[in-house]
Amino acid sequence: MCREAKEARDEMVARAFPVMSKLFQRCAAAPTQAVASTGVLLLTILQFFLDFGEAVLHDADGSLKIFFRSCLSREFADPIVAERTLEFLVANKTKILSSFPTLIPQVHKRETITYSKIVNNACRSRLL
Repeated sequence: MCREAKEARDEMVARAFPVMSKLFQRCAAAPTQAVASTGVLLLTILQFFLDFGEAVLHDADGSLKIFFRSCLSREFADPIVAERTLEFLVANKTKILSSFPTLIPQVHKRETITYSKIVNNACRSRLL
């Protein structure tokens, strides 16, 4: 919605941002026993923060750290969250590496391949 509204874009972002921020904080603090996974929702909100954070002077660093350092550890077992996380990282690779260089620790190539295999197997089993 914010992408499509050309002339009222900044106003829409400014109105939507507080709601998105509160929703992110609530979902990030949700207990691990939640019935539905909130990982995909958190990734969607993170994308909003990355896309429109400059319009409301929001630094996404804190939200990204919350997701990657605490939420992801409890959500990564969900194959959909794992797949969407990798898609998020690929889509935002340049922005994350340039604006948030310390966010993602150096991961050995072997671990990256292992994560990719887990995601591929999970996606393949979903399709079968």
